[in-house]
Amino acid sequence: MTARLGIGEDVGGEIVSPEKIGATLRTNAGSPEIYFGASRNELLGNGTAGRRGVQSFTEPKNISPNTLYLGGQWDITNEYAENKGPAKIIFRYKAQYVYMVASAEYAVRAKIFIDGRAIQTPGKDVDENGFVTIQKDQLYTLAAGLDSEEHTLEIIIESHGLRVFTFTFG
Repeated sequence: MTARLGIGEDVGGEIVSPEKIGATLRTNAGSPEIYFGASRNELLGNGTAGRRGVQSFTEPKNISPNTLYLGGQWDITNEYAENKGPAKIIFRYKAQYVYMVASAEYAVRAKIFIDGRAIQTPGKDVDENGFVTIQKDQLYTLAAGLDSEEHTLEIIIESHGLRVFTFTFG
């Protein structure tokens, strides 16, 4: 079937139904997208969700699945959270792949741990020593090829200036 654009051009190819598109987007992820900014951080487990400004976070003794925990001092804006010094992110999730949308004005290094150990299945943006260096505003692949069981992600951030927008899972 050929469709016509309003400018007199033919567009070839098959018309795909929404059901076919949905099937290609399914993953084994059992965790939702997690937002760090105040406008959508309702899954923040420590601190005050929805509140902008600097907050000091204490690492909890117990963590719940699909709940975001921060450690250290963070400035929460509407869209992202920015650490003000050495800090930590903790999240228990269920997925094979872990992605993070983040940026920094200057390069910031962070060490990635899965289940309390240095990452064994790093994503493409994590080096052989388990570190990710964040500067460009982009999607970073932190973990790849894990089983779809529940895991605990810990990110230890060495210096200030990391802006984290979201985690996504696949």
